Amino acid sequence: MIYKNFKLFLDNYGKDKLSKIYFFIFLSIIAGCMEFIGIALIYPFILMIINPETITNTELYTLITENLHLNNVGINTFLIGFGAILIFVLKNIYMMGTIYFQNKFIVSWKNDITSKFMRYYLYASYKNNMQTPASEKIYNLTILIGQVLDGYVLRTLNIIINTIVIGIILLLLLIKLPLTAIITSIFLYFAMKLQNKFFKNKTNSISAEIARTSVDNNNIIIECIENFKEVKILGIENYFFKRFQTNQEKYNQTMLENNYYTLIPPYIIETLIVITFIIFALIITLQNLSDTTKILASYGLVVMAIFRIAPALNRIQSAFNQINTTKRLMEKLNEYAKTYKFEEQDLPDLEAQLPPLEFKKSLILEGINFQYKENKPVIKNLNLEIRAGEFIGIIGDSGAGKSTLAEIIMGLLPVDYGNITLDDIFINQRNFFSLRKIIGYVPQNINLVDGSFAKNVAWGIEEEEIDYKKVEIALKKAQLWEYVETFEEKSKAKVILGSNGLSQGQKQRLAIARALYRNPKILIFDEATSSLDLKTENEVTEMLKEFKGKKTIIAIAHRLSTLKMCDRIVYIKNGEIIDTGTFKELSALYKEIEYLIRISNIKN
Repeated sequence: MIYKNFKLFLDNYGKDKLSKIYFFIFLSIIAGCMEFIGIALIYPFILMIINPETITNTELYTLITENLHLNNVGINTFLIGFGAILIFVLKNIYMMGTIYFQNKFIVSWKNDITSKFMRYYLYASYKNNMQTPASEKIYNLTILIGQVLDGYVLRTLNIIINTIVIGIILLLLLIKLPLTAIITSIFLYFAMKLQNKFFKNKTNSISAEIARTSVDNNNIIIECIENFKEVKILGIENYFFKRFQTNQEKYNQTMLENNYYTLIPPYIIETLIVITFIIFALIITLQNLSDTTKILASYGLVVMAIFRIAPALNRIQSAFNQINTTKRLMEKLNEYAKTYKFEEQDLPDLEAQLPPLEFKKSLILEGINFQYKENKPVIKNLNLEIRAGEFIGIIGDSGAGKSTLAEIIMGLLPVDYGNITLDDIFINQRNFFSLRKIIGYVPQNINLVDGSFAKNVAWGIEEEEIDYKKVEIALKKAQLWEYVETFEEKSKAKVILGSNGLSQGQKQRLAIARALYRNPKILIFDEATSSLDLKTENEVTEMLKEFKGKKTIIAIAHRLSTLKMCDRIVYIKNGEIIDTGTFKELSALYKEIEYLIRISNIKN
C-alpha cells in the first residue's frame, strides 16, 4: 500500500522529481559504503590489539606495509583505528549535508504542490471553484500538503535510505560471519514485520481521527471568525467555545496517542538489538570455541554493526508509524489530483495580453441557458439587449437568477447554450478576459485588505505600480475623497478595519472607487446597497446620476428605490425574463411590482 500510494503520488505530483529521488538513493549507497569500510576496519583493529600475529602474518598485510614502508605494528594499529574514526566522522558530515539537501528538496516540492493548488484555485472556472468551500481550500493549502510531504513522502525517503544503509552493513556481516548474519537477518525481518503490523492497526485509526478532527477544527475556527458579529449578537460564544474545546480535546487526545506510538519504537528496537546481539554472540562462540582472539574480534565487529543498525531501525519504524498516520491524507491528496486535473487546466497567459474590448453599441444575450446541476436550469432561454450608456435595473424574487445573470455577463459562468455579443463581436471563453477589462463590479459586501486606501482601491496591483492620481479620481467620483483627505497621508493612510473603522456606507463607496479605478465602461452593482441605511442608499443612488449616460450601468437590487433612475427595468422570474420597461409600465401590468414600488415610496 505504501508503494502504491507513493507511486500514485509521484505520477500526480512528482514526475519531474524522480531524478532527484534516484540521486538521493545514490547518495545513500555512498553513505552505506562508508559505513561498510568504517565497520570493516574495526575487526583488524581489534585483532591488532589482542593478537597482532593474526594480521601481520597475512599476505595482504605484508604487501601493504612493504609498499608503504610501514613496519611498526603499533603505528599500523593506530593508523587502522584512526582510519575507522576518520571514515565515521566524514560519513556523519556527509550525512548531515545529505539530510539538509533532502529537506530542502522536500520544502521545494511542498512549494511546487502548494503553488499548483493555488494556481488551480485562482485560474479554475468560477463554477468549479464554487464547488470547493473556502475552509477546505485553506486547509489544503496550509495543512494537508505540508503533512503529506513531511509525514509521508519524507518518511518514505527515510525508509529507502536507511534500508540501503542497513542492507550494506548486513552485507559486511554476511561476508565475515555468514551463518550469524543470515539467522539474525531473518529474526530482525520477522520481528520488524510483526511490530509494524501491530503499529499499523493502531495508527490507521489514529490517521482517520487526525484527518477528521483537524478539518473540523479548521471549520469551527473559520465559522466563528467569519460570523463573529452574529456570534456576539446571538450570545452564542459558549456554543462555539464548547464545540472548539470538545473537538480540540479529541484532537489532542488523538495526537497524544500518535506521539505515544511514535516514541515507543526505540524501546522495542533496543530490546530486539539486545536479543540480536545475544544470538550473534552464541553463534560466534559456538563456531570459534578454540579461538578466543577471533571471538573477541567478532564481538567487536558485531557490536559496531549493531551500534550503526539500531538508530537506522528506529528511523525506519518511526517512519512507518508516520506514514500509517498520514496515509489517509496522502489518499486525499491523490484524490484531488484526479478531481482537479491540474494538467488539463488552461492558464490564461495569452489572454492577459489581449486589449480591452470596445463598447459603443450594445451587449446582446441571445438564447442563454444555464444550470448548476443537471436538469435544474437557473437561466432559461434568456434574451436581453443592453445598449451602451444605458442604466438597466434587474429585479426579481430571491433565487430568480439575477446574480447568476450578472455572473454570466462577466464571463464567470460559461453558458450551456446561447450567444453573447458585444458590438457584433462574439464573446467566448478566450476573449471574456478582454470583456472583463471594461467591467467594474460592486458587490454587496466588500472585502477590505489590511493596507492603505490606495491599496484597497487599486486592489491586485503591486504597490509600486499604483497610480495615485487615478486613486484620487476614483475616490472623488465615489464621494469618499473628502473623508480620505482628513488623514495626513491621504490615500496612503491605512484603512482601519473592524468596528472602529469605516462605516458600511464608506465601505460601499470604497468598493465603488475600486470598481472605478480601472475606468470601466460597464458598472455592475450586485445588491450593492442592500445593507445600507436609507440615507446612505439615497446618497449612493444620487451618485449614480454622475455616471448615467457616461457608463453602462447594470444594477441588481431587491430594494427598488435604488433603481428609480433606471432607463429600463428587467423583471426576472424563475430564470426567465418576464418583461422589461419603466416602473410605470411594469407596475401597470404586474401587481407584485406595483406593490414593491408602492412600499418603496417611488413615484412613477
